[in-house]
Amino acid sequence: MASLNPAKTEKGKKLNSLISFATNLSGTIKTDPLDATFASQIDKHLKGSFPISKALITATRSEQLDKLGTNLWNTATRLWRDNDETDKKALCNLRVFAFFLLVAAQRPSSEPLPGSFGNAIRLLKVSLKAAKFCLDQKQIDRCQEVLERAAVLEEELTKDQSQAGPDDVELCARLTSEYWVLRTALVWKQSRLDLTEVMFRNASLNKTRLDPATAEKLADLLYEIGKDQLRKKEFEIAVRWLERSYDTLAEQDLEKLSSDAGELRLSIMHGLVRALLGLQNDGARSKAWDLVNLLDNDFGDKLIW
Repeated sequence: MASLNPAKTEKGKKLNSLISFATNLSGTIKTDPLDATFASQIDKHLKGSFPISKALITATRSEQLDKLGTNLWNTATRLWRDNDETDKKALCNLRVFAFFLLVAAQRPSSEPLPGSFGNAIRLLKVSLKAAKFCLDQKQIDRCQEVLERAAVLEEELTKDQSQAGPDDVELCARLTSEYWVLRTALVWKQSRLDLTEVMFRNASLNKTRLDPATAEKLADLLYEIGKDQLRKKEFEIAVRWLERSYDTLAEQDLEKLSSDAGELRLSIMHGLVRALLGLQNDGARSKAWDLVNLLDNDFGDKLIW
């Protein structure tokens, strides 16, 4: 009788423990509040149970993990929608845990399987939602963990689109743009302005790929970066980011943007005027005056200086 591989046996035990925990969690959080205790338990598995060796993922295990991940993701969505008092860190951990389960459910294959492209799109969508939620809740490390895995998914989708139809290719391009917008936001939140430049170039590499909703998200992010630099009196840097924000919105059909786009444009222009005046040179003052005239024409009844 062949001896068992101790390392493989240990990994198998770890996987069984993970599935047992996820199964219990799926039932418990339907009745018990998701609190700091749950957050700590989930955090323990996030640190110690992933990544899972693909050699352990049988068809049965794959189905189990996918079902558990889907159930936990849907529960997290419901808790966020229905209960404002739910612990936000615990919700971040739950969403990330659910996403990791979905990733772990993927079985290895030497060639693309039917439906694998659509499933990769599904996983990338989930990863972007999880990353954005973590970023909004200021869980920066969790956001980075998710985006590290999203990077692999994005690369796979971009590299092989042999199964993709025209609509899938368009969707993939939009998700790629959203991915780079989130990467840009993450490095800015990490106060890495040099890397923010690099990520921004990737986000705007092909602006024809930016649909109106993604363009608006990018413009809003660039405005926040510019506003932050303006607050620090870094006027030259502020002008650069605010101009990028203004240009990103200007390249879109305003009628296809959300109802908030007008207010965003007003805020961008207002901030840009202040940043230009902060440069204290004739060229910047001339640009600022041109913007003031444009503001007066477009938003005269809303201006507050």
